[in-house]
Amino acid sequence: MFVRLALLLAIPLHCAAAPEPLSLRASLAWGGVARADAPNELRIELLSAVAGQAEIALDDHRPPLHVRVALAPDRGERVVVPVRPDPYRPLAVTVRIGDEPPRRLEIPVRPRADHAVVADVRARGPASAGIATIHPPLSALPETAAAYATIDALILDGEALDAMGGPRRAALGGHLAACGRVAAVAVDPALAAGLRANAGCAGRFLAIVSAPSELDAALAGLVARQAPSGPSTSALSALGASTPAAQDDPVLPVVAFAFVYLLAAPLLVRRTSSPLALLSIPLGATALAVVAWSGTPPRMSVTSWSEAYSGDRTARTFALMQFEGRGRTDALAPLPGAFGQPTIDADAGALALIYRDDRPGVAYLTAPTRLFSRQRLHLAPSSGSALPLTISLEGPVPTVRNHGSDPSPAALLGWRGRRYSVPPLPPGASWQAAAEAEAWHVDDAAERALRSASVVGPPALLLPFTPASMAELPEQVEHTGWLLIRPS
Repeated sequence: MFVRLALLLAIPLHCAAAPEPLSLRASLAWGGVARADAPNELRIELLSAVAGQAEIALDDHRPPLHVRVALAPDRGERVVVPVRPDPYRPLAVTVRIGDEPPRRLEIPVRPRADHAVVADVRARGPASAGIATIHPPLSALPETAAAYATIDALILDGEALDAMGGPRRAALGGHLAACGRVAAVAVDPALAAGLRANAGCAGRFLAIVSAPSELDAALAGLVARQAPSGPSTSALSALGASTPAAQDDPVLPVVAFAFVYLLAAPLLVRRTSSPLALLSIPLGATALAVVAWSGTPPRMSVTSWSEAYSGDRTARTFALMQFEGRGRTDALAPLPGAFGQPTIDADAGALALIYRDDRPGVAYLTAPTRLFSRQRLHLAPSSGSALPLTISLEGPVPTVRNHGSDPSPAALLGWRGRRYSVPPLPPGASWQAAAEAEAWHVDDAAERALRSASVVGPPALLLPFTPASMAELPEQVEHTGWLLIRPS
């Protein structure tokens, strides 16, 4: 009797002590403040009592996102997912592991002000006069540079900069390199030098002030200064359309196969009189074509356009990823970590981000493809090292100088509507534009962009360029890129 009672009492105690199958936490950068159509980031922390693959769905997101993360028992996993949340409704996240009941979270989102918004992360910073200011904790700062698009400027001091962790400091460096507005108050000379070294656009969007009393004037100047927008979506698409991968027509192999078949079929028919063989010729040819075509992986290419000012250590990069469909399948490629959530030209289905155990922290992007389809994904701007070339007007004509330790590639110089070919320059060498200009290649999208950037105003330099962020792409992904350098 007492044994049975003890067992009955032990059952609920055992059930209450059972570990939770899935622990889930999620939050947005900036404490949930969002800007319409602007990149943000979602941080998800998972802890599972069992091994399996977590399926994270953001079905209300546009485009819909599905994240797959491999989980080990009692080992926490943390992923940072680039998102574009709707500022006027919660962001719904659903997580499922195997046959376990799904878990659903609704993350609060609040819209930012319509006018300029500044994020002040100083521990003891007074409010800035006349500018809407939010005060997120350091833990709410983004870990991807693209998520800084939510705000118009960032205020920090030496204490906040010292307290930043590695990913957040790297994201801040990327934001600076992408000509993001930053105001630093009372930082020591070493930190100030580091900020200036990372700043793009020749430091035009970095203000370093020695006292809080100077902050309001510096902020007003930063917010009033228009940041360069980079190439438009249509211009980037035109650059992508001019690459060899985009110019290959996916229908041509099918037409070529049909042509060869029409030539070969009569010869095969003449050599056999068996009805079964005659029937098997078209069936076999069709099956062979279907297997060969559908078994070929989708062709993937990336087109990048980078911009820097003369003397900048970093360059802003805009990229277009293209998938050529060979059938209904998923194109799989590692998403360069510097880029954020891509935008899709056409609604071709849900994107998926996959995180693997063999490459921690690297997100693999899958995009559904269809037969003969081309899908374009515009990646958020990123930043990386620029080439050590400068361009200046040291007299009547522009001068190009190589400050690096390696020879520079051949380049093109545009100035006042004229085109010049710049030869490869040895380390320390310089080159000046000659009197004779060359004809433009009007069918080349990159040359059209160079001409547009230099027909009025200062000269510009264009050369082939592969950003460091493209090193994460596999060899089968074709890359074509350019770097445009303007005088500082």
